[in-house]
Amino acid sequence: MKNLVQFIFISLLLVSAAHAEGTAASLYVCQDITNNTEKELCISKANQLLNNNSRAIANRSSVDNSSGWSMFLWSWAWWIFYYGFGLLIGFYIFRDAKSREWVFLRIRPIFWLLLAAFNPVLTLLAYWAMHYSRFAMSYSDTMPSIEEKKNEE
Repeated sequence: MKNLVQFIFISLLLVSAAHAEGTAASLYVCQDITNNTEKELCISKANQLLNNNSRAIANRSSVDNSSGWSMFLWSWAWWIFYYGFGLLIGFYIFRDAKSREWVFLRIRPIFWLLLAAFNPVLTLLAYWAMHYSRFAMSYSDTMPSIEEKKNEE
């Protein structure tokens, strides 16, 4: 399965980079026209469109290069904010997990912190579902508390 996914990914990369250049594309577009004058007119218009497109792509890439630094900085700022938010959520979850009498499936608080650092929203939802939802309440009722275990011994 892994090899199939890699093959599909590489194939898509190769196909996405392929495009027609030169007059071959215009000949392909105009191949069904039988009248010679109309065919020549079609080829010249297709070539003109291809030239305009290549100039537009060249102009767009030069504009993209000038705004490249701002995009670079914005992407770094986004990731710093994302992981910072994850650490903030992680510390709150860590503090709550350490203060709990029981933790679902005995998942350690440090593990919750690490999970939240990399995926804060999903971890917060999972932690809430496992410790504060109705599911958690029914689970905590069925599990004996630590105090009860100590009293039994």
